[in-house]
Amino acid sequence: MRFLLSLMVLFLGVAVPVSGGGLRGGGGSDDGTVSLDADNFEQLVAEDDGVWLVEIGSKFCGSCKQFSPVWKKLARAFKGRVNTGAVVVDEPKGMALATTLGALEKGIPAVMLFSKAGANGEILMAGEHKTKKELKHLVSARIADLPKDSNGASLKLSGEL
Repeated sequence: MRFLLSLMVLFLGVAVPVSGGGLRGGGGSDDGTVSLDADNFEQLVAEDDGVWLVEIGSKFCGSCKQFSPVWKKLARAFKGRVNTGAVVVDEPKGMALATTLGALEKGIPAVMLFSKAGANGEILMAGEHKTKKELKHLVSARIADLPKDSNGASLKLSGEL
């Protein structure tokens, strides 16, 4: 019986945090990034009027691992002003969400921006590894015209990158 239970856990998978990277399974992280999948995306992102920056990738992808430090700095720079989430395509519900979003068509790692409830996300980066400078410029340009946050402050990227 114990053996069968162990096999079930192995096949169903257990979401465990991945240290040292932006992508993780389960829970949140110290930079405020939350795990997103087909079960929670609608409630957390699609129905939210806030701004979401979403990373899509794989724990086994070399380019995704290279991008991870840039993502962590970006998430920290936006913490408290823009919601950040990560979709792990290695997990079935993550793959389902990434497919629904059309995020896999150009490759991973990918970053999408969702700026209002019900809107389709805009792919900011896909299948390439942008430098910190390129990504900072790209994200800053996209959020320059976004509405102000609840404190009246403009949504701008800090100089942390």
